[in-house]
Amino acid sequence: MPIRGIRRYAELVTAGPGNEAERLALMEAHRADVLAELAETQENLQTIDRKIETYRKSVAKGDADRLWAPVEPAEQRSAYDFLRETNNGEGRGPGRDRAVVSEGEKVVALAAGEPVTPLEDALSRLQCVLVARRSHDNPEQVTWQQWDALETLRIHGPMKPSLLSDSLGASRQTMSKILRVLKGLGLVEQTTDEGDRREHTTALTDRGREFLARTARGRRRNADVAADALSPGEQALFAELCQKVSGALEATLRGH
Repeated sequence: MPIRGIRRYAELVTAGPGNEAERLALMEAHRADVLAELAETQENLQTIDRKIETYRKSVAKGDADRLWAPVEPAEQRSAYDFLRETNNGEGRGPGRDRAVVSEGEKVVALAAGEPVTPLEDALSRLQCVLVARRSHDNPEQVTWQQWDALETLRIHGPMKPSLLSDSLGASRQTMSKILRVLKGLGLVEQTTDEGDRREHTTALTDRGREFLARTARGRRRNADVAADALSPGEQALFAELCQKVSGALEATLRGH
């Protein structure tokens, strides 16, 4: 159990009888955290097993030397430019059937030879720029997944972890890890469902709301830049199209 939980449990014991339900809730929450950690470890083990099996097959075929071979570092170029160059046929060769470039905590992969549509190009470039700007406004080093969880809670209010993971397209294990970190930072809190004590509802804390309010300045700056670049009519159309595309993408996440 984390030090904070141990300290709280000790405080309850010192306070005497009458708070047994809260003590039980602390133990149940700790059990849920341990189960989530075990599930995450099992998921990691399955990933390792898949990689081993892939490599074993490549060894048997005699082409393991090309599997996951390093590609030309892309850090010196933007992820967008790297994708365009790769799609145009540059930098091809053994071990480069797929080009991968890290952008923050994002990983962009492009299969060699696949044509890229103007829409795909536009979405990829916008994503790269927005992620870069958001990282600049994030001195606490909250990851993009953690940030998305906070934003979802801001927009929709308190949510159960299962619904939150579905909304963000994350596995239950990944979401449990995200929420543990955010709880440790004091940005979210969880309350036990009275009907089912195994269920928890996650909500922003005052500190979490303050964090989002402060970092929202970056979001407003993005909107100001967009407003300067677009006419009033274009702004209205862009906002409508963003909502339409976001809704369609969210529907595919819920479908999984």
